[in-house]
Parts: sequence; structure tokens; C-alpha cells
Amino acid sequence: MSTDYITVNVRIKDTGHGPLVESPWAEPVLATDFGGDYRLHSDLFLTPLRRGDVVRCEVTDDGSLQVVDIRHIRPGLLIGFEHPRGSDTTVKRVLRAVRSLGYEVGRPFDGCAQVFVPGGELERDIAFARLPSSWIRRELLDGPFRMRAAVEQIDFSLATDSFSATDSLDHREPDDPIWARLEPELALPG
Repeated sequence: MSTDYITVNVRIKDTGHGPLVESPWAEPVLATDFGGDYRLHSDLFLTPLRRGDVVRCEVTDDGSLQVVDIRHIRPGLLIGFEHPRGSDTTVKRVLRAVRSLGYEVGRPFDGCAQVFVPGGELERDIAFARLPSSWIRRELLDGPFRMRAAVEQIDFSLATDSFSATDSLDHREPDDPIWARLEPELALPG
């Protein structure tokens, strides 16, 4: 495993379900022992932040790093699809084809899939002719919209309480060999 990656905590605003924290992997870009800028190496589930976005973190009282600002949203178009559960064989085939077009794939196993088109813009005609008709587009987000949505969803105030493992949605390490063995055709690059 790479020692350059660390986890950062993203506090999600309470929507009546209690506090939620997502803990994606990140690498320091311009950081010290007290925090700084970090590039995400995970696609988040609870907000539209994704791999390549840069966030600013500060150290909390318990010594963990918490996201307190968004420095840079990676340009591109994030498209979310819902697909029938139990259709893993079709999903893998379709997402391999989409990835071969130069697009990035995220969240392929929970009845949803996200496709990220680096540099993609809403004004362009993004054709997904290979997607089955049973797939339903649920989101279409460009960089500015991802920024607005993330700012609305994330609690940037520095935590005064400790993050507990039961509150947190953890991510696999970007170069996790177990992930690569389980789904080599969809594993993230290390």
C-alpha cells in the first residue's frame, strides 16, 4: 500500500438522520502537520466530490484531518445512472465499454453507476449509445454544479467532537490489491 495516501473526514450536514462522516483517501498537495491542501483519491458517495478534487483540511481536536473548504473541483461532467440490481454481468460489460471511451467509472455495484467525463461540459452532446435502455439517468452535474451541491451538503465547521468509526463511511485505499483482485476490470488505478 502507498504511504502517501491518508484519510480525511468530510462531515455531511445533518438532514435528520444524525451526523454522517465520509472518510475518503487523499494525498497531500501543499500540507503541513496542521493541515493544508489534499487531492482526493476516492469518489465520494454522499456528496459529488470525486477523485482529483482538491480540498483544504485542518486538524481537529482528536488529531484527524477534516475538510473545511473546497479548493478546486476537477473539470468534467458527472453522470449518475440507476441500473437494475442483480445485473452485474451486464453492468460490468457496459462500464468496461464506457471506460474504453476514456471515461471514468465509479460506484458500479450498488444499483447505481457514475460516469465521469474529464473535461466534459453540459453543452456537449455526450452520447452513451452502449447503455442499456433499462438504465435511468439520475444526475448530470458539471463542475460548477458539483461545487454548489458540495457546499450545500458539507459541514465545513471544524468538529469539536471525536469522529467515531460508526459514524464514518470509509473507502478502500486507491491501490488496494484486494479491490484489484475482486474486480480487476473496474479497479481504480493506483
